[in-house]
Amino acid sequence: MTYQVVASHRTGSSLLNHYAIDHNDGFGFHELFLKPASTEIQSLRFASTEQKFEFLEYYKKQDIHFSIKVFPCIVITEGYESRLLDYLDGYKILTINRNPFDTFLSYAYQNYTYWKNSHRLVKDNKFMEVSFEIDCSSIREFCDEIKATNKFIDKLDIHKTFEYAELTVPNLNKYFDSKFEPFTSPSGVDYKNLATNYAEAKEIFNNEMHGSRNRAYD
Repeated sequence: MTYQVVASHRTGSSLLNHYAIDHNDGFGFHELFLKPASTEIQSLRFASTEQKFEFLEYYKKQDIHFSIKVFPCIVITEGYESRLLDYLDGYKILTINRNPFDTFLSYAYQNYTYWKNSHRLVKDNKFMEVSFEIDCSSIREFCDEIKATNKFIDKLDIHKTFEYAELTVPNLNKYFDSKFEPFTSPSGVDYKNLATNYAEAKEIFNNEMHGSRNRAYD
């Protein structure tokens, strides 16, 4: 059965989705529900969410299946939660557990650097590493998105939850029984030493995400 990746962004979902698509003989999409969608099918690039569901549902009924990566918060916000649950039913759902503050740091860093290097490329291993200031004003919205995503994932029949640290080529090749060679890898940025306001941002994030008495991710 086809794998589907359901996760928050900045969790290694792109790498995992590359493996899921490869396992599905190349049938799949990386960012189908983003606008524009990441696909060579021109009719889908700027299609509405409704049209994208119609496409996926039509081919599912024809027993033709695509591996896709879904950031559910995007779909939920547009009112398609039930439809997404129905579509995912019957597939092998993969998700990823990553420290939410680390996820936020990755997001904050990309915003600061204007997403110039969203992933580290294996072929040259180049990645922009600069000191940066975390925009704390985005913390509340980011935490709300993570909570909404986690709530949605709790409704799914999860086939496998990967820890972020498990997303390595040897582990993924073993899991998928694959010899796939990805062109991206985890960035490995030392956000703690690069962020000029790390301690302040972490305190605000923990209070927003967990409440002041919950320090589960300290």
